Amino acid sequence: MSAPETLERLRAALAGSYHVERELGAGGMATVYLAHDLKHDRDVAIKVLHPDLGAALGGERFLSEIRTTARLQHPHILGLLDSGAADGLLYYVMPYVRGETLRARLDRETQLPVSDALAIATAVADALADAHAAGIIHRDIKPDNILLQQSAQGTHPLVADFGIALAVQQSGGARMTQTGLSLGTPQYMAPEQAMGDKQVDARADIYALGAITYEMLAGEPPYTGANAQAIVAKLLTEAPRPLAIVRPSVPEHVDAAILVALQKLPADRFATVQEFKAALLGAGSSRTLISGARTGTASRTASRNRWLPFVAALVPIAGAGGWIAARDGAVANQSSRRVEFAFNAGPSAFAKAAIGMSPDGRSVLQAIVDSAEGSILVQRLVGSPDIVPVKGSGGGSAQAYSPDGRSIVFVADGRVRKIPVEGGTSTVLADTANPATPAWGADGFVYYASSASAGLARVRETGGAIETVTKPNRARNELGHWHPAMLPDNKAVLYGAYASPVQRSTIQVVELATGQVTTIIENGLFPRYVEPGYILFGRGNTVFAVPFDAKARKVLGPAVPVVEDVASLQTDGSVGYDVSRAGDLVYLKASESVERSRVVWVARDGTRRPAFADEAGWADPRLSPDGRWIALTHTQPEPWSLWLFDRQRGSLAQLSNANGANFAAVWALDSKSLYHAVETPAYDLGRTSVDGAQVDTLLRSNDDKHPTGIAPDGRTLFYTEIKPSENGMLLDLASKRTTRIDATHDQQMGGTFSPDGRWIAYSERQADGRSQVIARLIGGGSRVQVSINGGDQPRFTRAGREIVFRKGREVYAATFEPATGSPGRPALLFQLATVGRVANGRTTGYDVTPDGSEFLMIESVEQPGALPTRVILGWREELMRRVPRK
Repeated sequence: MSAPETLERLRAALAGSYHVERELGAGGMATVYLAHDLKHDRDVAIKVLHPDLGAALGGERFLSEIRTTARLQHPHILGLLDSGAADGLLYYVMPYVRGETLRARLDRETQLPVSDALAIATAVADALADAHAAGIIHRDIKPDNILLQQSAQGTHPLVADFGIALAVQQSGGARMTQTGLSLGTPQYMAPEQAMGDKQVDARADIYALGAITYEMLAGEPPYTGANAQAIVAKLLTEAPRPLAIVRPSVPEHVDAAILVALQKLPADRFATVQEFKAALLGAGSSRTLISGARTGTASRTASRNRWLPFVAALVPIAGAGGWIAARDGAVANQSSRRVEFAFNAGPSAFAKAAIGMSPDGRSVLQAIVDSAEGSILVQRLVGSPDIVPVKGSGGGSAQAYSPDGRSIVFVADGRVRKIPVEGGTSTVLADTANPATPAWGADGFVYYASSASAGLARVRETGGAIETVTKPNRARNELGHWHPAMLPDNKAVLYGAYASPVQRSTIQVVELATGQVTTIIENGLFPRYVEPGYILFGRGNTVFAVPFDAKARKVLGPAVPVVEDVASLQTDGSVGYDVSRAGDLVYLKASESVERSRVVWVARDGTRRPAFADEAGWADPRLSPDGRWIALTHTQPEPWSLWLFDRQRGSLAQLSNANGANFAAVWALDSKSLYHAVETPAYDLGRTSVDGAQVDTLLRSNDDKHPTGIAPDGRTLFYTEIKPSENGMLLDLASKRTTRIDATHDQQMGGTFSPDGRWIAYSERQADGRSQVIARLIGGGSRVQVSINGGDQPRFTRAGREIVFRKGREVYAATFEPATGSPGRPALLFQLATVGRVANGRTTGYDVTPDGSEFLMIESVEQPGALPTRVILGWREELMRRVPRK
């Protein structure tokens, strides 16, 4: 029923007693109307329960319960004048107060003068004391239910809705659950109410009044969050920030009194609201306040552990994507703050070992492969069951929060981008060909892995000129500087200096004013700084910690392992963990994060059949020219390796067995060898025979090279060279001479040759950030765009008269006329349910038969119940115990 319909229905039902004029406001359970009492010639406020709730409760018992509150008579209690049921609508009548609610004043002023806040709090305390003496608990004290009546004598607080919540609960019983409504407001709800305890006493009202008093002084409630689940999770597991920090002008005794009122266990709060009032006014005994402060500290462990089962049960199962208690039994350590959760980010979590936590520890950010763009950033609020996509982050990975947690910086389409945390249109800050996690410094700069220098660069958060910060030391075999993290004085930046072999990688710090670089840790990657003075870093699948003097830039002790079995990715130096400013930890557990995928044949109509049975971390399937072999990249465990599936014998075997990574195979025309990327230590071009007996390196340089196509005469190889930008290159295999395919454009990837050798098709990133499929006549001349709304990874089929390409989960085909270079309009062939990996992001992640009838595709395998992402709240206390600072 619409609001106007309800109003007309109410007017008709009450026509003999009240003239209902207009709506004053609406809340979670009821709507308030201004009316005129015809019998007594006075204005009144009529509160009407929402029709669905009224129908669920039934009128007789509700009215019986609410009449018990009518006997309350107190100067600071808004009295109950009348109640009833009319045309199925349950209502009660109160005096109409000219003034405003405390909620309205707080919205306008944010923080109140201390004297005003105490005057309101003590008046409400008087009202509560009178009600509690009569055995009535309010249960829903909040700023909306405190009216500030204006008179010649000043502001006069009035507490409204006494006993309404109790009446609803007593008369509704289990039917309240069916309505989807809850009693109480999360910001002011006592923990025992949040837990659903049946026995809630007067101390719940004391907690709520403490929360309101806190908000009047601090400008916000003790706990805030994006939704009710997030607020309740913090309510049950965290301590509020002392007012002495938030607003130093608040008297010490007021701060102490409020903290006692906000204790999680009812037994640790004031016994009566009169005691709370006395403490606010400084009249409470020192014993009361000292006892409250002591229990507030000593009992935090017990109270936290008491609420843990409820936090864990916010959503009961991981298969639904919810927060659950860790299955290893470590739901609640006996430390004072540790709370551990685990959750599944989605059916096809992005294999890159990168995850971020907001500075305040309230949300986790990662990428999943679950969109037409191939990947998208998603967030999960601590305590919420929802995975929330960041709209506008398509293709994104390597993500991090801004210092205030309101924005996100990430890498997509070879660019560093920023976007509001709630999503929207991203802003390009800089170009980068390295998908290493950037850092958003508190100095207003975004630091990232530069393609131009292979070191670190920075750009202002508002955009502008690019500044070089570091350059790799080639004498130490440094290939790049990745994954920066700012030190607390904002004058220096930590980073990992990636080298080959990876054991020679180091943690370094650069002074921003002078450019001076100091190596502080040998054999490590992916550093993070944690107060009160630790550096965390990855070494293999373990996170280590060292005590660190941030001012002197000096390590104070040996490295100690603090988190084991952490996912890492050698190819980009990422380690799957992050920490908040408060010392909360999020990490990806390596043993639970094994990527599984399958190789399938997909017909043009979308029908599927398995290519072979083995499920693993597969990428880049390539069919040999003679049709016998399927070459694949195996991504887990590292280093990446080449494997061959023999279609005749039905056997699968590893081909490459080197220390470095081998991936992205391109078949020689005789089907006897493969060209591929090989780590030596950069990603150079190599060749391996199908029997593994012959291994050659064809082309070496400091720039990464990823091959994707070979000319039909077998003489020329297409590869993408990763340097300042991604350039499409042609390699003459005989002379080793290289040329760019287009000197006027860059950022070309996934090149493939037409069967007649005249054309090459590739994807090219455009100014709008999208990749489009381009066909270009070799040697110059014609250049045409094949895709319309984006696409990449093109392949020629049907004797060169068709170009197929991908766009995330979708596969398209467009006719192509080799004589003129005229493409047809692309048509969607099929869409994948899940998206498989593309090795290193710059290779061709599928294959197609020459006649275009079938496609070799990679499908991610959903693993129900997998729990790859773990969160430990309050982890810093454990860190400090394991790695003490001297």
